[in-house]
Amino acid sequence: MQLKQVEIIKFRNFENITINFEKNKFPNIYSVASKNGGGKSTLLQFIFIMLHCFIDENKKEYIINILEEFSDITDDIKVVKFVVQEDEVDYVLEFYITQDKRPEYDYQLYLDLATIDKKLKKLPSLEFIEASIDISENVDIELKLKSEINILQIHYKEKKDRINRLEKILGKDDLYYITHLKTHENILLLNTKMPFELLKKLSNKIFLGAPSTQAFLFLNKKTREKIFNMHSYCDSISSIKENLDGFYTYDFASTELILDAFRQAIDKDAQIKRVTGQYGTKYDELSSNLKEMMDEKDIIENKNATEIIFRLEDSDKALSPDELSHGELKKLGLYIWLLTKVKDNSIVLMDEVDIALHPKWQYELSRDLTKWSQGSQFILATHSPQILSSTYYKNLIFLERKENRTIVKQPNEMFTDNDINTIITLGMDANHITPQLANLQFEYRELIENNQENSDKAKELKDKILEWESADSAFFKRIDMYLRFNK
Repeated sequence: MQLKQVEIIKFRNFENITINFEKNKFPNIYSVASKNGGGKSTLLQFIFIMLHCFIDENKKEYIINILEEFSDITDDIKVVKFVVQEDEVDYVLEFYITQDKRPEYDYQLYLDLATIDKKLKKLPSLEFIEASIDISENVDIELKLKSEINILQIHYKEKKDRINRLEKILGKDDLYYITHLKTHENILLLNTKMPFELLKKLSNKIFLGAPSTQAFLFLNKKTREKIFNMHSYCDSISSIKENLDGFYTYDFASTELILDAFRQAIDKDAQIKRVTGQYGTKYDELSSNLKEMMDEKDIIENKNATEIIFRLEDSDKALSPDELSHGELKKLGLYIWLLTKVKDNSIVLMDEVDIALHPKWQYELSRDLTKWSQGSQFILATHSPQILSSTYYKNLIFLERKENRTIVKQPNEMFTDNDINTIITLGMDANHITPQLANLQFEYRELIENNQENSDKAKELKDKILEWESADSAFFKRIDMYLRFNK
């Protein structure tokens, strides 16, 4: 699966913006940058929830939560349009909200069916009634319960049959009912020609990784208000992750997950043996990757494959997990998550993935993600100049907030210099030096341009600048060049 384009017509501060994710010959990795509050986390959460939750009834509550702002609208409104590619074919998925009340579009049927379903789940099954009620003493109770269940089942079947007829009508217009919003007046629909089996595949191939301290817009309002009570908030997130199988917070990799990765590798090697006659190399690749990501440390199984052992490289000395750095544990967690949970050729959204990673690892992240996955697309939201400068320039997305609206900038030509300073200054609209030094340099440059390089003020400013950097710095070299060319 490849997400090729997102056009947000209306959502929070995004309005009529288009972001392109055209696949290039370079790693299939895109980096989104902005100032704090620029909308990059919001963007990733929105994409994930809309594409991950629209099929599964148990996940649609998260769509309702994230679209809460649209609960009271009275006009039809287009929300977002996605272009997704599968097997070289482009499919358009357009989500919009309506109050269409034409008789042939009786969306109330879905609410009625859900109500009946809840009632049936609260009642015991007919088998349970017959097995647990003493007929001689409780005939009336049994008959009453059976009658209630039978009536509900008849109503359920009637509603389901009518919904099937409604969905045939919708299908003629390439429409899918998704859900009612909170007021039950507004309905979210999907317009697409993508076959239903591919829609299910898409919903299972989109993943979101994020720090647990993030404010997640897809949680209900009551839960979001717990964010300053981190114990309660984290408990809520842990519970929600059981429903959202594509959602991952940057937790430590459990030893059971690492063991599972070894088991999966052994199974794959055996499958290759059955087909080719020779065992595969997945187990060796896993061992090599684990060794490579740790600084002079190994991660191995014990002889019975029941425990994970951390040890110093070329040593039998075992290490406890607390002897690994935060960055090593973070990197290990990412790798194991991608290896054991993320399917091949998926769309993987990752927010603030750089936290706790050494700058060298941040530079190498694009290479690592490509190596650790099988053909997946990655969209990273980050403040890291290392990650941004290692991203192909056509895969950079910059978000900027202007007058309560977010605008998108995507470079169409490469930077003159692809270095950290250029990324920070041009891409992130920040300064790569401290404000104090920037002010000193600005004042000094003004004096130089006004031919006052020998003034007492210029000498005083130069001495202050030399407290921050040497006379051979890039700034002073530019000053020397200016003086040579202008004399």
